[in-house]
Amino acid sequence: MLPPPHFNEVTSQESLYLLGMLVFIHCIFDFAGQGTFLSTAKNWNTPIPGVPWYLAMSIHVFMHAFPVLMMTGSMVCFMLELVSHFVIDAIKIEGRISFATDQLLHISVKIVYVYLIL
Repeated sequence: MLPPPHFNEVTSQESLYLLGMLVFIHCIFDFAGQGTFLSTAKNWNTPIPGVPWYLAMSIHVFMHAFPVLMMTGSMVCFMLELVSHFVIDAIKIEGRISFATDQLLHISVKIVYVYLIL
């Protein structure tokens, strides 16, 4: 079995840069990139008629996961983003966590990615 891809001798400055970019891209896609339509459509409690919530949620999580794959080069991070973003957003939709906790969890996952690729 091959080990996961790693960057050669990643410096702490490069790690912070990657983390900053991951958080920046997250903010773009979770706020401006998502928009009212996708935000409403992915919520199974307030669905848009004719728009399956699971399709909207899938589009949303892929919007987040693809840049993670492009920035890390890691299929493991890509898959973790797909699953973690879905789970975190689902918990928020159910009202079990606040917006602030939702964002803190998403950013914490990004920290894990940086750690994984070191």
